[in-house]
Amino acid sequence: VTEETTPQPGLTLRIVPNPTTGAAELWLDVPQTPITSLQVFDLQGRLIRSLTDQSSLQGDLLWWDGRNQSNERVPAGVYFLKLTTPTEAVTKRITIVR
Repeated sequence: VTEETTPQPGLTLRIVPNPTTGAAELWLDVPQTPITSLQVFDLQGRLIRSLTDQSSLQGDLLWWDGRNQSNERVPAGVYFLKLTTPTEAVTKRITIVR
């Protein structure tokens, strides 16, 4: 997984706070397009968690609680959040500090 420094036009993902000690707000701007997936990856490109199952996925604000699919806190480090629609994708880095 590589970070795109320039997101596609119209598609944005903002992470607050970053770095974080755990939970983070994920502010989405996805104009007129459904979200296909929102996933968290580690530095090795392994899927840590899929946030696609959140009931509010069509909203502007989502949360990542800093946990993996097994509901365990992820270790401190760098992770990537990838937001995907049928026509675009953007990847942002998030740093977890403990």
